[in-house]
Amino acid sequence: AFVCRVGHAELPAPAERRVERRPGKRFPPSVFLLPPPLEELSSSRPTLSLTCLARGFFPDSIDVQWQKNQETLGNSGGIPGNSGNSGLETWPPRREKGGEGRYFLYSRLEVEREEWEKGATFVCTVVHEGLPMRFLQRSVHRNPGN
Repeated sequence: AFVCRVGHAELPAPAERRVERRPGKRFPPSVFLLPPPLEELSSSRPTLSLTCLARGFFPDSIDVQWQKNQETLGNSGGIPGNSGNSGLETWPPRREKGGEGRYFLYSRLEVEREEWEKGATFVCTVVHEGLPMRFLQRSVHRNPGN
């Protein structure tokens, strides 16, 4: 177990947080990056939604990061509160129904329609201790002619 203690003149008492590695088998997430839905593509909205789904993982400690053309757009920072990027929203992990205590989560990135139509490549990177390399990337871009 690790303990992080922070003291500051503005705090009435030092803040303390204990972090422990939970016992149990590690399950890596399956990761899927979904392009904008057809309904959104056929609308006149100036932005489109990309969705990254990670599912089947344990424990629930996970991080999601996004890139556009190899440039980092933000990450979920351990999730609650997200990154400050107004076009990025990541929901906290939730237990899968009947999933043996495993978790899933969604992360959604709003992108400019113009960037998508020009063929920009978007990457969702999921960081989790159950993955062999500790991270897994999925990419998506507009197919020519679509």
